[in-house]
Amino acid sequence: MVMEERSMVMEERSMVMEERSMVMEPLV
Repeated sequence: MVMEERSMVMEERSMVMEERSMVMEPLV
C-alpha cells in the first residue's frame, strides 16, 4: 500500500520537475 502511494508521489514530483524546468528555461 505504501509503495503504491510512493510511486504516485514520485510521478507527481517528476511532473512538477518537468514543469519547473520548462518555466526555468526562459529565465536562463
